[in-house]
Amino acid sequence: MSTPPAERPPNRVTSRALLLQGENEEPGYGLYSYLVFGLRPARSDTPRYARYIKALEAYLELEEASSVRRYVPQDAINVTYLPVRDSAPTTPAALLETYDYSRAQRLLALTTGESPDGPFLISARQPLSRAAALPAEHIFQDLSTVPPDLVRLWVKHFIEQAAQERFWESKSRDEFILGVRTYIARGGNEVGSLSAAFASVIWQFSPRR
Repeated sequence: MSTPPAERPPNRVTSRALLLQGENEEPGYGLYSYLVFGLRPARSDTPRYARYIKALEAYLELEEASSVRRYVPQDAINVTYLPVRDSAPTTPAALLETYDYSRAQRLLALTTGESPDGPFLISARQPLSRAAALPAEHIFQDLSTVPPDLVRLWVKHFIEQAAQERFWESKSRDEFILGVRTYIARGGNEVGSLSAAFASVIWQFSPRR
């Protein structure tokens, strides 16, 4: 007996997928996001390494896109890609070890970001691996200056927002930033150190009321 087509849920589902070396993204997702690291950490005891690991911890909390697609129409899924050289055990340290920094540089070359560090979150309605330029409508977040212990919270908040139906059109840049501030402060964390990261957010989707 064939499985009936999945019905569209009221909200979108955020998922994760590895973007393997030599492969391209699958077409048909509702939103494409990329977790991008700019520079290879020199050692495991550096703030850069800690930021990357915290971002990967949040990333790994997502369900795999291949599993989600069994139950949710693909265009109702917002996928977050991680560029890697090859498959690896799904632990933050293992994924960082096989991270594809060359492909990350290709993605960063599309942006106007000034910091080479990261983590970065880049989002658009279409795949970016073969794009000649960023689409006019996109989201760019630079977490280079975010303290490591807050990176995971920032990424988690973005993931939660991405599950809302067309959140990038229903919210403005300022509303998103206010949401991040509130989400992080709710846990008793100081948000004063996030000013530079807030200033770097590029939100090029036009809100629709």
